[in-house]
Amino acid sequence: SKKVEILFVEDAQFFRHLVIPVLESMNFSIRTAKDGQQACDILRNYTPDLILTDIEMPNMNGIELAKWVKEQPALHMIPVIALTGTKNKHIELENDMFEDVLVKLDRQSLVASLAKVLEKYQHQTPAEQATGKPSMPALSYT
Repeated sequence: SKKVEILFVEDAQFFRHLVIPVLESMNFSIRTAKDGQQACDILRNYTPDLILTDIEMPNMNGIELAKWVKEQPALHMIPVIALTGTKNKHIELENDMFEDVLVKLDRQSLVASLAKVLEKYQHQTPAEQATGKPSMPALSYT
């Protein structure tokens, strides 16, 4: 069965090393970018099922990245989850650009949120909406 594809955008190697094993444990296919600018370059020819992004990054931050994604006709359906060093209410209200806003070090919340958001979108992944490919099988998280 096709793996769920995630673009993980994070400038700090420390947090990349913390989060990537969590994503791997959920059997996702992961691509990484170190800031929003690099993520945009990747997204020009790659359509993930979900984008997981840090908020505070150089060059182009997570809010700017989410705004850009939502403006692209081929990408606007991709759910975006924000990761932040501290729970930040104003980010959550940022034009509904984010499906969820999570504190980076909370592994359980991350797993639960990814499962919930993908369940909501899994009937047709953004990649299929863009390409018309068949839908992926139901995911089960244990």
